[in-house]
Amino acid sequence: MITYNWFITCCVLPRTSEPMKQFRQIGLQGLVYLVPCVATGCSIYLYSSIVARYFDSNPDPLLPIFIAVKPLPNGPQLLQPLKNTRGSSNPVDLGAEPDDEANVETLALRAAQMNYLFGTSPYGVMAQANWTVKVFMELTDGPNPYFEAANSVGYIFAYRLYGVLFVILLLLSVAALRKQYVTKRLLTWPTYVIFIEGFVGSVFRGLRCFTGQYFWNGNTPIDVGNWISDNAETPYTVSTTWVTALVWLRIVYGRPLSKIANIVFHCFTAAGAIAIVAFAQTVGLWYPMLPWWKHNPFGTSQGLRDGANNPPLIINLCLVGVFALASVYAVFMIFRASKGAGGGATTGTKTLKIMLKYILMQIVGIVLATIAGFIFNFSISPADHYPIEYSLVYSGHFKELGGLLSGYGQVGACFSSSSSSSSKA
Repeated sequence: MITYNWFITCCVLPRTSEPMKQFRQIGLQGLVYLVPCVATGCSIYLYSSIVARYFDSNPDPLLPIFIAVKPLPNGPQLLQPLKNTRGSSNPVDLGAEPDDEANVETLALRAAQMNYLFGTSPYGVMAQANWTVKVFMELTDGPNPYFEAANSVGYIFAYRLYGVLFVILLLLSVAALRKQYVTKRLLTWPTYVIFIEGFVGSVFRGLRCFTGQYFWNGNTPIDVGNWISDNAETPYTVSTTWVTALVWLRIVYGRPLSKIANIVFHCFTAAGAIAIVAFAQTVGLWYPMLPWWKHNPFGTSQGLRDGANNPPLIINLCLVGVFALASVYAVFMIFRASKGAGGGATTGTKTLKIMLKYILMQIVGIVLATIAGFIFNFSISPADHYPIEYSLVYSGHFKELGGLLSGYGQVGACFSSSSSSSSKA
C-alpha cells in the first residue's frame, strides 16, 4: 500500500518512476494506491493519469494497481459495523469499527501494530497471545468513464480541431504583424494584442489541445498539468483583454486625445498590462510548483489554487462589463449616425461597426473561458462527486472554445482598429 504523498516524495519530486519497480521484486502481487480527498469530496478517476514525468512509461505493466481514497480526518465517511469473527465479548468487537472503505490505511497500520504487540514476535509485549491480524479488502476492476470519454475518437477529434484552429489564428496573426510592420504601425497597442493573443496565446492553447485534455490523457505530470490547465497563457491573455478594453474605449470615445491625455492613456495601459502579467505569472506558478517550492500562503491546497486562479478570472469578468457597456454605447453611436444628415456612415462609425462584431465574439469567448476556469477550480480535485460534464464539457470544451472566440475576437478587433487608423493617415 502506498499513499499519494509517497508518490510525490519518491517519484514526482525526483521526476522518476523507478521506485515503482521495487514492489514485485520484494514479492508483492499488487498495490493499493491511496489518493487524497478535499473538503468537498474525493476522486479516484483523476489520479490514474498523473505520472512522475512527461511522457513517462508504465514502470511495471505486470503490477496491478488499485486506487482508493484516503478521507480527510473529519470528512464524510461510511460507518458500518464490522462482523465479529472472533467470538469476543468486547463491545468494540461487536460493531463500533469504521467501515474499511473509509479507513483502510488506519486498519492496516492497526493490524501491523497488533501483530507486533500481540503476535508471535519475540519483541511483542504479549507474544503469548499469538495473534495474527489480517486486513481484507475487496478489489474490483472497474472502468474509468472520464478517461474513456476523454480518449474517445470524437472527443480527441474535437480537441485536435481546436488545435488546428489555433494554428490558423497563429498564422493569421503572423500575417497581421507583417502588415503592421509594412504600414509602420509596429509599436502600437494593436500590435501587442495581435502578438500576445494571436501568437503567444495560440502556442500555449494549441499545445494543450494537441496533447490534452490534461488529467484525463494518461500523461499528466502534476507541474505541467496544473500549469497548462490553470494559467499557462492566462497572465498574457488577460493583459491583452485589458489592452483591448482600453483601445475599444478610446475608439468608442470617438474624439482625438490631447498630447497629455495621450501620454496618460499609454502609461495607464502599460502599467495595467505589466501589473497583470507580473501578478498572474508569479502567483500562478505557486500551485503547480507547490511540491518543489513548498510555498503556500493560503494554507490549504485548494485555497492556493483558488487564490492563484480566481483573481485573473475576476479581472476578466470586470473587463467583460467594460466591453458590454462600451458596446451598448457604440450601438447607440452607430444608430445615431445612421439617423443623421444623409444617413451616411463616417469613418468612425465604420470602424465601430467592424470592431463591434469582434468585440461581441470576444465577450462570448471570455464568458465561456471564465466559466470553465471557475468550474475547473472547484470540481477537478473531487471530480467523481460531480457529473462528468463538469470535468470534460465545462472545464474542457468551454475553455478551448472560449480561447478560440476571444483570440479571434481580440486579434480581429485590434487589427481592424489599426487598419482604420492607418487608412485615415
